[in-house]
Amino acid sequence: MNKPFYIFLFILAFCCEAKTQANLVPNGSFEDTLSCPNNGGQIGLAKKWFDPNLLSSDLFHSCASINYCAVPINYFGYQQPYHGFAYAGITTFWNSQPDYREYVGVELSENLINGTTYCVTLSISLADSCQYGINNIYVGFYNDTLGIIKNILTPDSKYLLPHINEISKNSWSKTTFSFIANGFEKYLTIGNFDADSSVNIIYNSNNNFAYNYAYYYLDSIELKECEIILPNVFTPNGDGANDFWRVDLLENSNFNVFNRWGVKIFETTAKEIEWDGNNKYGELCTDGIYFFTIESKEKHYKGHIQLIR
Repeated sequence: MNKPFYIFLFILAFCCEAKTQANLVPNGSFEDTLSCPNNGGQIGLAKKWFDPNLLSSDLFHSCASINYCAVPINYFGYQQPYHGFAYAGITTFWNSQPDYREYVGVELSENLINGTTYCVTLSISLADSCQYGINNIYVGFYNDTLGIIKNILTPDSKYLLPHINEISKNSWSKTTFSFIANGFEKYLTIGNFDADSSVNIIYNSNNNFAYNYAYYYLDSIELKECEIILPNVFTPNGDGANDFWRVDLLENSNFNVFNRWGVKIFETTAKEIEWDGNNKYGELCTDGIYFFTIESKEKHYKGHIQLIR
């Protein structure tokens, strides 16, 4: 069997390891609507979405009849959708209105499973009109909607969005994080759950025409069970293509490689596992089938790796 065919097997094996997980956030891009928005504060026109504290969360859509809530130009600035032809918008801080907060909320298509690791991905952009940007934007979860209507929400659990300081006005920033579910999570909310006294301002414009709030656009929100893809062929021949066996995990794990006789030849502990095809003494391993185990606090994996030089 020649090497190009082996590489074909690698591509096939790699693809087949990936399982398509359903997005548990219905209408995550806000495109499916009950009707076109014709004013501000109409997030409820996006099917499945609601305004948790009944203030003024916005829906922007290309079918809007007025500029206030249109796409791409609207009251808060200019932004093309990250996906499709709609997005949402919320005020997360307002300097002249103490503890003013807006949120978006949605009921998940199914309750989360206790002990299961989920990944949240969303796209976010700071609106052009903003004087401020803040570091206090979260994804929160509720088990029901009782008591949810208040100025500053207090979800049952919350997770701070990573890399908030990298969000710009010019483009969308895609951010993702993972968490282990408690099993009660039924409703997802996005916004600032901190009081003004705890707000960390990371952007302050000197533009005298900017409005004194921090307003963010949101798009393409996904919540899925996290996938771990385990390739089973690699070619460490120094040609710069597929020279390492790599797996990105959600936590530090023990990775062990064994030869056909069950002798451990390589081990490492890391969150991002990488094997170059050498044994623990730095010697080249020969072509053949090797076996691996990955053990973490939450997950255990095992399988085989075909090494082809």
